[in-house]
Amino acid sequence: EATDLAFQARLSDSVTISYYSPQGSEKVTFTDPEWQERLARILETSSYEPREHCLCVAYPKIEFSNQGKPLGQLSVHHGEKIRAYGSYAKGDYFVGAATGKAINDLAMEKKPSE
Repeated sequence: EATDLAFQARLSDSVTISYYSPQGSEKVTFTDPEWQERLARILETSSYEPREHCLCVAYPKIEFSNQGKPLGQLSVHHGEKIRAYGSYAKGDYFVGAATGKAINDLAMEKKPSE
């Protein structure tokens, strides 16, 4: 899973992050190979323990695409699990609080200022 998710982050030529707040939702789309590489490094250095799928929805949600075609999505659930969905990895995995925080912190760097 680690290498598959890191590969997906590196392969994408466009990233969209969806944010949600009580005021509504917003999306930001960007191309930033340095940001994608930082995410890939976080993903490939984490350990993954498969977990049961929970029914919650989590934001921010990170979506990867290449040449307009979706590659997959990634979101952090309960601060210590990730949900991956796409061509390269699927499922819910326990990754720990440090990895969950690192992914969320990275996603928040791209959030438009309010």
